Amino acid sequence: MAQLKFPGVHVYRPGHPQHQSTNPLATPTFRVGGADVHIGRRPARMSPPGAPLGDAPSSRPRDGNTPAAADAASSEQQSAAPAAAARSVFKAVIFDLDNTLADATLVGREAFEPAFEAVRQANAGHLTEAQLQCAFDACWHTAFYTVAAEHDFSPEMTEAGAQAFRHLAVPKDAGYRGYDDLPLVPLLPLSRYLVTSGFRGFQDSKVDALGIREHFDGIEVDDPEDHLPAAGPGKTPLFEKIRAQQNWGVHEIAVVGDNPHSEIAVGNRLGMTTVQVLRPRVEPSAEANYRINDLSELWATLGIAQLPPQQVFASASPAAPAAASASASASDEPGA
Repeated sequence: MAQLKFPGVHVYRPGHPQHQSTNPLATPTFRVGGADVHIGRRPARMSPPGAPLGDAPSSRPRDGNTPAAADAASSEQQSAAPAAAARSVFKAVIFDLDNTLADATLVGREAFEPAFEAVRQANAGHLTEAQLQCAFDACWHTAFYTVAAEHDFSPEMTEAGAQAFRHLAVPKDAGYRGYDDLPLVPLLPLSRYLVTSGFRGFQDSKVDALGIREHFDGIEVDDPEDHLPAAGPGKTPLFEKIRAQQNWGVHEIAVVGDNPHSEIAVGNRLGMTTVQVLRPRVEPSAEANYRINDLSELWATLGIAQLPPQQVFASASPAAPAAASASASASDEPGA
């Protein structure tokens, strides 16, 4: 078994004498978080908009563009990654961060406590403790200013909370790390962008804690304090900026995220193909063009040829297994 340079991820090469009994399939198999992941297999729960999970999958997305179907195993799949990517109509993927690449709650509740306490101090009896707690719970999946508006914060509460959030960062001892399939992101043979919502300092600290900055061609933060009245709030101007910089068509960009009211809604509105990742506690949404269980299903969903084994082994290190095994047993974890 050869070890990739990403901790906790292993790959078996088909045809190799040492691996034949382990993996008889003619596709590379990754060991991610203790489970085998077959790159290029069609998602078991991929569904068209409006179809319940478990229905027959469809390759027709909401905007009428049709991603190429996943290629069958053949000699053509032994080509290099750029050639594999050429089979797909897609040129880029825009990823969300929170609850897509990493569990937003894993930074630990204590990370938000300074901001929550600041809101409490400014409350002055405006909301009950139960109402405050409901608002604080919403902060784990909704932008702070949106929470403040929806839960009737006073101007003083909103400003106190925002001031505290501006100075937050992921605690060094939080054990914050990504989902088990996060190491597959840099293996996707398309241009990759990260667009995340939240206060810039806090979101940047998450990216750095995960060590994923180099995995992306660009990283944009939808900081609520950056919005210009002409551009409007949210991720729309950031998605448009990425598309315009490379002169891509909207049909050439896929958006991968969890939130049907944020990145999925923006992608649909712009005519991009949207893919919802069904992480724990994420409710399946008919708004997404496709729904997948984990990132390993992106290859089939986007019509990308299976990852060539020789490319995987080019990045493998023969000395890595022992070191990676030690680091995997010593690691644990918790974002927003």
